Amino acid sequence: MEPVRVALVGMPALLGDIVRAVIDTEPGLRAVDAAGDIADVVVCTAGSRVGDEVIVPLLDRRSAARVVIIAADGRCAYVCTPSGELSPATLRDAILGQR
Repeated sequence: MEPVRVALVGMPALLGDIVRAVIDTEPGLRAVDAAGDIADVVVCTAGSRVGDEVIVPLLDRRSAARVVIIAADGRCAYVCTPSGELSPATLRDAILGQR
Protein backbone atom coordinates (compact mmCIF):
# COMPACT_ATOMS: atom_id res chain seq x y z
CA MET A 1 0.00 0.00 0.00
CA GLU A 2 1.29 3.47 -0.92
CA PRO A 3 2.02 5.83 1.98
CA VAL A 4 -0.22 8.84 2.51
CA ARG A 5 1.56 11.88 1.02
CA VAL A 6 1.50 14.85 3.39
CA ALA A 7 2.44 18.42 2.41
CA LEU A 8 3.24 20.99 5.10
CA VAL A 9 2.36 24.50 3.98
CA GLY A 10 3.08 27.77 5.75
CA MET A 11 4.02 26.14 9.03
CA PRO A 12 6.09 28.01 11.63
CA ALA A 13 9.50 26.35 12.03
CA LEU A 14 8.97 24.74 15.44
CA LEU A 15 5.47 23.48 14.73
CA GLY A 16 6.58 22.26 11.31
CA ASP A 17 9.43 20.31 12.91
CA ILE A 18 7.00 18.67 15.34
CA VAL A 19 4.56 17.71 12.58
CA ARG A 20 7.38 16.42 10.36
CA ALA A 21 8.69 14.30 13.26
CA VAL A 22 5.25 12.68 13.58
CA ILE A 23 5.15 12.02 9.84
CA ASP A 24 8.71 10.63 9.79
CA THR A 25 8.01 8.14 12.58
CA GLU A 26 4.91 6.71 10.93
CA PRO A 27 5.62 4.21 8.12
CA GLY A 28 2.23 4.88 6.48
CA LEU A 29 3.04 8.58 5.97
CA ARG A 30 5.49 10.39 3.70
CA ALA A 31 6.25 14.12 3.68
CA VAL A 32 6.22 15.77 0.25
CA ASP A 33 7.58 19.18 -0.62
CA ALA A 34 4.63 20.91 -2.26
CA ALA A 35 0.88 20.98 -1.91
CA GLY A 36 -1.22 20.10 -4.90
CA ASP A 37 -2.23 17.05 -6.80
CA ILE A 38 0.67 15.03 -5.38
CA ALA A 39 -0.47 15.49 -1.76
CA ASP A 40 -3.19 13.38 -0.18
CA VAL A 41 -3.23 15.61 2.91
CA VAL A 42 -2.23 19.26 3.31
CA VAL A 43 -1.29 20.43 6.82
CA CYS A 44 -1.19 24.16 7.57
CA THR A 45 -1.73 26.56 10.45
CA ALA A 46 -4.68 28.88 10.94
CA GLY A 47 -2.47 31.97 10.75
CA SER A 48 -0.80 31.14 7.43
CA ARG A 49 -3.16 32.74 4.88
CA VAL A 50 -4.93 29.40 4.71
CA GLY A 51 -7.74 30.47 2.39
CA ASP A 52 -5.63 32.21 -0.22
CA GLU A 53 -2.62 29.91 -0.31
CA VAL A 54 -4.04 26.47 0.51
CA ILE A 55 -7.77 25.96 0.36
CA VAL A 56 -8.70 28.13 -2.65
CA PRO A 57 -6.23 26.41 -5.04
CA LEU A 58 -7.42 23.00 -3.84
CA LEU A 59 -11.03 24.01 -4.47
CA ASP A 60 -10.15 25.40 -7.90
CA ARG A 61 -8.54 22.09 -8.90
CA ARG A 62 -11.29 20.04 -7.20
CA SER A 63 -8.54 18.24 -5.36
CA ALA A 64 -9.36 15.20 -3.24
CA ALA A 65 -6.75 16.23 -0.65
CA ARG A 66 -7.84 16.53 2.97
CA VAL A 67 -6.78 19.70 4.74
CA VAL A 68 -5.67 19.68 8.38
CA ILE A 69 -5.63 23.16 9.90
CA ILE A 70 -3.68 23.42 13.15
CA ALA A 71 -4.46 26.30 15.50
CA ALA A 72 -1.67 28.87 15.77
CA ASP A 73 -0.93 27.74 19.33
CA GLY A 74 -0.69 24.10 18.20
CA ARG A 75 -3.29 22.90 20.73
CA CYS A 76 -6.07 21.78 18.40
CA ALA A 77 -6.73 21.00 14.76
CA TYR A 78 -9.59 20.83 12.30
CA VAL A 79 -9.86 18.35 9.46
CA CYS A 80 -11.56 19.44 6.25
CA THR A 81 -12.55 16.77 3.77
CA PRO A 82 -13.70 17.25 0.18
CA SER A 83 -17.41 16.73 -0.39
CA GLY A 84 -17.40 16.73 -4.18
CA GLU A 85 -19.69 18.67 -6.46
CA LEU A 86 -21.74 21.23 -4.56
CA SER A 87 -25.49 20.85 -4.70
CA PRO A 88 -28.21 21.94 -2.28
CA ALA A 89 -28.29 18.42 -0.81
CA THR A 90 -24.48 18.27 -0.45
CA LEU A 91 -24.44 21.66 1.27
CA ARG A 92 -27.27 20.64 3.62
CA ASP A 93 -25.52 17.37 4.49
CA ALA A 94 -22.21 19.15 5.13
CA ILE A 95 -23.90 21.68 7.42
CA LEU A 96 -25.66 18.87 9.29
CA GLY A 97 -22.44 16.85 9.55
CA GLN A 98 -23.78 13.99 7.46
CA ARG A 99 -20.90 13.95 4.97
